[in-house]
Amino acid sequence: MNLKYRPEIDGLRAIAVAAVVLYHSELKIFGHDLFKGGFIGVDIFFVISGYLISSIIFKEIYLTGSFSFVYFYQRRVRRIIPVLLSVIFVSIIIGWFVLLPSELLNFSKSAISSIFFGSNFYFHYSGLQYGAVDGMYQPLLHTWSLSVEEQYYILFPIILFFGFKFIKKNFYQILFILFFTSLIFAQFGAQNYPSSNFYFIHSRIWELLAGTLIAYFEIEKFKKNKNEILANLFTLIGIILIIHSIVYFEDTMLHPSIYTISPIFGTCLIIWFADKNQFITKILSSRPFVWTGLISYSLYLWHYPAFAFARINNIFHGEVSTKIFLGISILAISILSYFFIEKPFRDKNINFKKIFVILISKIIIILTILIYIFQNNGVESRLKSFVLNEYDIDFSKKILNKNENDQKIKLVFFGDSTIATLADYVDKNYHNEIDVINLTSRGCLFIRNFYLERLELKNLFKKDDKCDEKANKKRLQKIKNLKDFYIIYGGMMPVALTGKYFNNIEINQIRYKKTKKYLDTKLDAKRRFVTESDIKIDEDIIDTINYLADQSNKLYLIYPFPELGFNPNTVRGIKKIKETKNLTISQDLYLNRINSTEEIYQKTKKNDKIKYIHPKNIFCNFNNRCISTNKNIVLFSDDQHLNTFGASLVINKIIEDLNLSY
Repeated sequence: MNLKYRPEIDGLRAIAVAAVVLYHSELKIFGHDLFKGGFIGVDIFFVISGYLISSIIFKEIYLTGSFSFVYFYQRRVRRIIPVLLSVIFVSIIIGWFVLLPSELLNFSKSAISSIFFGSNFYFHYSGLQYGAVDGMYQPLLHTWSLSVEEQYYILFPIILFFGFKFIKKNFYQILFILFFTSLIFAQFGAQNYPSSNFYFIHSRIWELLAGTLIAYFEIEKFKKNKNEILANLFTLIGIILIIHSIVYFEDTMLHPSIYTISPIFGTCLIIWFADKNQFITKILSSRPFVWTGLISYSLYLWHYPAFAFARINNIFHGEVSTKIFLGISILAISILSYFFIEKPFRDKNINFKKIFVILISKIIIILTILIYIFQNNGVESRLKSFVLNEYDIDFSKKILNKNENDQKIKLVFFGDSTIATLADYVDKNYHNEIDVINLTSRGCLFIRNFYLERLELKNLFKKDDKCDEKANKKRLQKIKNLKDFYIIYGGMMPVALTGKYFNNIEINQIRYKKTKKYLDTKLDAKRRFVTESDIKIDEDIIDTINYLADQSNKLYLIYPFPELGFNPNTVRGIKKIKETKNLTISQDLYLNRINSTEEIYQKTKKNDKIKYIHPKNIFCNFNNRCISTNKNIVLFSDDQHLNTFGASLVINKIIEDLNLSY
């Protein structure tokens, strides 16, 4: 059955889809993310869907005493499937040319789960966090919400039909029980099981039921309030609650949870109190809002893969103008999709059997391609010019040769977060043999007479209390009463000496050809080491190393690890792999970067108390390249920190020497 058309509902859809698109675009204005809560647009869609679907069911039962499930599901198929299959098919074609084998395999899994409306389960069990960096490279991640809606459409019409038909008078009580039960699940899940809470229907039902309750009360219980002043006030409050959520919510918050009640309640206020003569309703019913609402489904489905593939191909970085151009292109595609896919398939004059045959044929074609991708392991033959790094590297854990009755070796770690990764690795893998004393601090090299200042505002630096004179004294105090201990010392010396991150010119000359100013800002470390004495920083580093060596049995002096200029965990696509020279950096660039550090280290005392550990001998010397991966093993957790595998290679060198020294 057809409902009375309410243009303001399309206006609400327009706000919802605009919020989601702007959130995924990561568009910043004057450095501020004004749409950081834009993900809430999906929740607004849930309320609208719950209201419209329930209204159809309730009104048909109320007027006819019956309900056509066949006609209902035919309408859902006409509405949802054609655009979804088109998006998946186009994404397969693009993915074929830009995705690596493992990524194409993962994409294929997500495509199959999307076709069968189970992508929310797939992405949860894949460990993908919505809004996280890795998720931004998954073209079909946004289909999780479509899967939730479809699961609702499959199950709830049956519940609503029998409930409204046979428990009519008290049915709203059952709806309220389900509403609050789901909300309780959401609050508990947000605190304890954030991933399943986000993706699964049990913690989303209350949002859909919010719309269902409005539809129920419209028909069965209440008349709408005719007081214009109150109606205007409540619609205004509704729009304020929605806008507040879009602007002030953050994806780090508990969601969905009781916090989500704000935009849900705001949406409900507008749906319930909206009237054609109201100011807010007139805005929502205006042509731009209505037209955006009409294409909202196509816009929602097309925008995410467009953004994802743009990121994969490194054309979604830095320039606002690029994002605006991409946004205009997505809008144009969505309009074409609405007129040439959505509308024709929803045309009632076209027999559903014909629609069904067309859609089944498309599904068979898509599944055939995806099965071929599976059978051929991501079709590696596509990558004729791409060669995986594969060297003879031993990742096995080195054994520390000591007797069971011997006391634990004491290892003291001085340095920043790059050294902290080594401390964490030793603590987890040698806790029975080694006592770890972790004196590292984020961004904080230990230099005795120097302290760290971080840039707070433009040209305004503030002393870091975790890396000031008091912190330095506390670190030294920790080792004063120790006996028979070894020190591991190092960190990002080039950053301390220059105040700049590594400029990987091999990739940056491609990446930032037209945005040099942006690159300069990106490379600024926004921190500096300062002193109130007359000593120079290089002299103090030498003095610090010599002092620590004198206090300990031996000091392991770690040269700075290679900085990459890219994160090997998030680099996606063949184009990017080629730009980053197969996820490697130039050994010459690396050695030039640490040249000043090497000069300083070579001026330290030349005795058996200092053992030099050079990453060049671990990560470089591979055809004059420094590697960040070996076959399918990634060695870095980001662009400058080692992960467990990378740390193991460094610690193995130290364990080998400890076996000689101990």
